[in-house]
Amino acid sequence: MTLEIPVSGVQLGFDQHGAEILVPMVRRAPVRIGLLGPPPPARLLAHRLASAGVQVMVVTRRQPTWKALRTNTRLTIVDNPPPWPAKPSTQPGGTPGPQAFIADLPSPPPLWLGDMPWTTVLHVADRIPAGSDFWSHVEAVVVNAPGHGRALADLFARPDIARTVDTLPPGHLALVDRWRVALFRVSLTPAEKDLMA
Repeated sequence: MTLEIPVSGVQLGFDQHGAEILVPMVRRAPVRIGLLGPPPPARLLAHRLASAGVQVMVVTRRQPTWKALRTNTRLTIVDNPPPWPAKPSTQPGGTPGPQAFIADLPSPPPLWLGDMPWTTVLHVADRIPAGSDFWSHVEAVVVNAPGHGRALADLFARPDIARTVDTLPPGHLALVDRWRVALFRVSLTPAEKDLMA
C-alpha cells in the first residue's frame, strides 16, 4: 500500500491536461524560488500568499510595477532599498508564522536571507545571475519568457530542459525544477486580472 502526499504550494494555473500547477512556497524549511522574465507572476504570487495569511515583504526599484498591491495590509513594499548587507545577527521580518520576501532587484538576495523556517524568498530576474549563491540553491524557477533554456539546463543539470523552455508558446509560463518542466497557462480570478497586465 502506497500513501501519496499531495503537492502543496501556491496555485498559478493549469497545464494542457488540466493538472494544477503549484509553486512550492511555504513550509517548515526555507524555500528559494526564482522567476525569470517580467514580474507579473511575482505580483500574483505575492497577492495569493498575502491572501492566504502570509506576511509578504517586497523589495524593489520598480515602484510602478507594484502599485496595484500597495493597499494590501499583509504586504509591505520597500522602494529603492540599499545594497544587500552582510549577514546581520538577526533576520529581517522576524514575525512568527509564514513569511515571504520578494526581491524585484537586479542583484540576487544573499543566501542567508530567509534562512529560517516558514520563510520563502523569491528573486525576480531578467536572467540567472552568474555566480549567485542564491540561484545555485533555488528549488524551482517560474519562467515568464523564452530564451532561458540553456541557463536552466546548466542550473539543474538537465539538458532536456533547454528545448522545452526555449520554445515557450505565447501565453504560457513554465515551472522548472530538478524533476520536471511544466508548461501552463495562468488562471486568474476577475479581481486578479490587473496583476498579470
